[in-house]
Amino acid sequence: MKKTLLLLSGGMDSVALFYWLKSDNAEMECLYFDYGQNHCQRERDFAEKHCLDAGVRFHVKTLPNLEGSLLTADSVGTWVVPSRNSIFLSHAANFAESHGFAYIAYACNSDDSDGFPDCRPEWVGAFNQQLAFAEMKCRVVTPFIQHTKLGIVWESRRIQAPIERSWSCYRHGIEPCGECPACEKRTEAFK
Repeated sequence: MKKTLLLLSGGMDSVALFYWLKSDNAEMECLYFDYGQNHCQRERDFAEKHCLDAGVRFHVKTLPNLEGSLLTADSVGTWVVPSRNSIFLSHAANFAESHGFAYIAYACNSDDSDGFPDCRPEWVGAFNQQLAFAEMKCRVVTPFIQHTKLGIVWESRRIQAPIERSWSCYRHGIEPCGECPACEKRTEAFK
């Protein structure tokens, strides 16, 4: 696989994709976004530790605080952060194009497509069209877009990826809350 920039949040899905790409011998670096999310420090610690252990470069991009979600400092709305993946992928495309990455990988999956429109194949296709129209060389790849979270757990076990060392909770704390949608989906996938 050509040089790949992985959006690594430290959550179960992106950690699974990290090890999936490693198992495919991808030349990879990782990018983490701090956008003022409540759970930033916990997930960043997990993401950075995987990169450190694997000898993979870890980049952090600090964005202005995003708003309009229960995940952000203003704690309003729903769990969806408006335009989050558009913002992430736009910044990632700038970084990728500037540093010679052919691919930007992110771990959207079929279980996320119901609640998060920017995790659907049509949306990813439209974003790649935008990159093409802008005459950019990099493209977004989503290897797990047809997988459920259960399928991601199975694939992770197959390649012996330590996805239990990840942070999926939308809240900051010593332990996951067990009640937010991310915790519920994770618990269901690990059953």
